[in-house]
Amino acid sequence: MNQQSYVICITTILIVLSSLNLRASETINKYNITIDKANQMYLHISAEVQIEGDTLFMSGNCPNYDYPEGWSTFIKNLKIRTLTGKLVSFQYISKSKWVFENNNNQRLFLD
Repeated sequence: MNQQSYVICITTILIVLSSLNLRASETINKYNITIDKANQMYLHISAEVQIEGDTLFMSGNCPNYDYPEGWSTFIKNLKIRTLTGKLVSFQYISKSKWVFENNNNQRLFLD
C-alpha cells in the first residue's frame, strides 16, 4: 500500500468512527483497529461503546456521490453484542442508520 492510500484509509476510518452517535459517559469508549495483512485496504474495527437509545447512526454526508448510502457503504458484517456476549438484533434502515432492540443505555460491543 502506498503512503497516499494509507493516509486516505486511516482518514476514512477516523471520520467513520467520529461520526458515530455515541453518548459520552464516565466510562471511555474503546476502539480497536486491525489492518488485514492480506489486503491492507480492509480493516476490522471493534468497539466497546455506550449508545443512548435504540439507534446507531453515522453522518450520511459522504463526500463522494459514488456512495449513495454514505459512510455505511464501508461497513460489512456488522455485529452488535451486549457485554455478556448476547447478540443484539438490528435492522439497517437507510443511509447510515441502524435500529436495534432497546439496550437500556447499556454498553455494547460493535464488531
